[in-house]
Amino acid sequence: MKINKAGYRYRHSAEFCIDRPHGSGDCIFLVIRSRAWFMIDGEKTECEPDSFIIYEKDVPQLYGALGEEYENDWIHFDADEDDIALFERLEITRNRPIRLTSTRALSEIIRHICDEMNSGGKYKLEKADLLSKMLWYELHELSCLEKNVETKAYYESFK
Repeated sequence: MKINKAGYRYRHSAEFCIDRPHGSGDCIFLVIRSRAWFMIDGEKTECEPDSFIIYEKDVPQLYGALGEEYENDWIHFDADEDDIALFERLEITRNRPIRLTSTRALSEIIRHICDEMNSGGKYKLEKADLLSKMLWYELHELSCLEKNVETKAYYESFK
């Protein structure tokens, strides 16, 4: 995976809207930290904080703030065949928002990716790539927790 850009705790006004009819030219992973809306297959879908979406390359992107300041973490990236195979193997949903109990761990990994991308270190790209793999495995585990109500209730007790 090649990370093009990443952002942590980006904030926008209540009027924030992204409209990319042909996508952004790469893939984008968003961790939604505020209420938002997404247009998916011609239908407006409302989204709560602690949600995520991965847009594949060239998929239309139309989303925005839902009545309040919009905040997210994000990664623009290029995915190769191995990355797509990993998404498939981990059953990671793409192109529609998914709600999780908590996205804190995902945001922390993105923060570390941002730190690496801005570090100027000799191996910053390699380290960011390793962190991205950790991100996808963490996303898989969090998604599995959502499906296991008993385990979910246990982890919610630590919030």
